[in-house]
Amino acid sequence: MSVSNFQFGIVYILIFALIVFAFENVFMQQVHGDGLTQENLPPASLGNREGSLFVKISPPIYTTATGGDAYMQFRLFDAKTNETVQHVTYDISVSKGANPVEGEKPLVRDFFHAHNGLLTLKVEPSNGSLTIFGDRDPFQAAYVADPGGTINLRGPILQEGGLYRMDVQIFGVDNDRNIFVPDKAPKFETFLSVGDVFNFDNLTYGGNPFNTTLISYYDKIDDFNFSSTTGEFTWSMPFYYDVQRLEKNPIFVHEEIKLPKDLFGSSIFNATVNGQPISGRTLAIDPFTSPDAIILHYLINKNDVIKIANEWQKEQGVNTTTTGQSNSTTTNANPKPVSLGEGTAANNQNISGIMEFTLKTTQPGAPTTVASGVTNGTGAQGQAAAAPLTTSASATSTDLLSDTGGIHVNVLWSPTPIRMETETTAKFDFTDAFSGGALNADVFYDLSVLDSNGTQVFEKRGLTAKDSQDTQIIKFPAAGTYQLALTITGLQSQPDQESGTPPPVDRTRNGIARGTVVVSGQTNETSVAPAPTPQPAPEQSNDNLTEEQPETEAPQNQTTPAPPAPPAPEQNPLEQLGQAISNMFGGGN
Repeated sequence: MSVSNFQFGIVYILIFALIVFAFENVFMQQVHGDGLTQENLPPASLGNREGSLFVKISPPIYTTATGGDAYMQFRLFDAKTNETVQHVTYDISVSKGANPVEGEKPLVRDFFHAHNGLLTLKVEPSNGSLTIFGDRDPFQAAYVADPGGTINLRGPILQEGGLYRMDVQIFGVDNDRNIFVPDKAPKFETFLSVGDVFNFDNLTYGGNPFNTTLISYYDKIDDFNFSSTTGEFTWSMPFYYDVQRLEKNPIFVHEEIKLPKDLFGSSIFNATVNGQPISGRTLAIDPFTSPDAIILHYLINKNDVIKIANEWQKEQGVNTTTTGQSNSTTTNANPKPVSLGEGTAANNQNISGIMEFTLKTTQPGAPTTVASGVTNGTGAQGQAAAAPLTTSASATSTDLLSDTGGIHVNVLWSPTPIRMETETTAKFDFTDAFSGGALNADVFYDLSVLDSNGTQVFEKRGLTAKDSQDTQIIKFPAAGTYQLALTITGLQSQPDQESGTPPPVDRTRNGIARGTVVVSGQTNETSVAPAPTPQPAPEQSNDNLTEEQPETEAPQNQTTPAPPAPPAPEQNPLEQLGQAISNMFGGGN
């Protein structure tokens, strides 16, 4: 049955007045996530259990052109056994933006109950007021999900790209009549993103017209520009530079731009974020997925985001104290104006602004200018003499990143250069792309190599990277450009020392990490170059930002890339939803 807001409020008050049983041994906890499309939030106490919350927005990119329904999924589960907690009542609030305006009404704010514990809010994005379809439980006054765990909504939810804040409080578990004492109820807070997509038409470069697509997986795109003279793309997005919040939350900034291969396939790329040059794992280039486009990914993990935020605050003259350390910066005499938002730090200084991106494209053989670290007239000091960090699509990859799972793979090749019909050693080191730290888990994966025609020339399945590290021997049959694909199929933490029971396999971070391998036609082993120096440990992940790069770094040699492999098939939203549900219930297998 449906009740009015007034009746709902009365029922809510009466429930707490009449309840004589609750989980008295539960301590209130609040945990966070930030800027992803899905997240397993750290556990909170459920009496004698540790309850973790899985939250997901699907599809990860939603536009008016996409159409169809969107989904918000919630699953409370025992972190030790991976078992879904039954009869869960969720108190859910959804707001737009990282820092919603105080007093502004949330997009969604209500109680929802799922008997099987798995709740899916199926959203029909539309203008107008919010409508929730379903009956309320007479005891808890919560909307009750159908037997499959779904409740239908229609309204202005997930209607546009950007960041969405979700506050979830667990109202009750295990039984439809069991509820928590309010101040001891587990609380979760996360910031999930819906990709913002823009297609830019009628651009010209070298007298040739072209179109491009830009996707921001974190927040909305603003101020896109392209210079046909310099070949430079620039754009920005709003960003909330609260370092204390960033330190507490998993966070990941992902931007993607697609460029026509016939114009930019052999280009040298020089990319910056807030004037800081990036390369390596932070700038991934994919020449394989699309037959006609080269796709560049800006992949900025938590450590790098915090570094960028500290630099931004310093330039703005914001004084702040970060978690675990005092980090008061010198106030500038003339701080730059803040562009967006109403966010304020604890000392009432505004910390909402914009994050700026540039991508400079240079054709092989053209003179390469020294990077100035300047974006739209501003940038970090001390970068004027630094050599630009350049990347191209026709170089062997040493840093890979999975397409959906947030897994970073460092690859150490030996010997180099890689030669045909020669045994080549590939050492894989899997780390957490979101934090830049260790995974502390065994990684299950499949390994395959495809030639430029998309023909598979090498495959190994069912591999395990013990403690996230593994070594494989690959022999490439001929000279050319190959695609390396690592398909992550699961992560498993080390067994509990007391019980010795292996923990469940985490399949929520499965994905494919792709890279390029350039193989020489020479087979003379005597001229083999020494193996490259190993990368620093994951904790030093900030080495992809400028100040730790040698000034003598030169552009890599360019060759025309071979024809790409066929594009990978895409899943539609319903297939993504089915896969997510399958992952949840199959996680312990």
